[in-house]
Amino acid sequence: MTQHFDENDTLLKSETVFMKGLGDAKKAPKYDHNTNKIPLMSF
Repeated sequence: MTQHFDENDTLLKSETVFMKGLGDAKKAPKYDHNTNKIPLMSF
């Protein structure tokens, strides 16, 4: 399932997503600074 959070949600959740994503860093999508979106693939 893929979800896109808007900028406000990203600001609140990016740190949590980062911490949760450390284990899957190699397969997790990178943060897109151009759109301020984080595609969440497996969280």
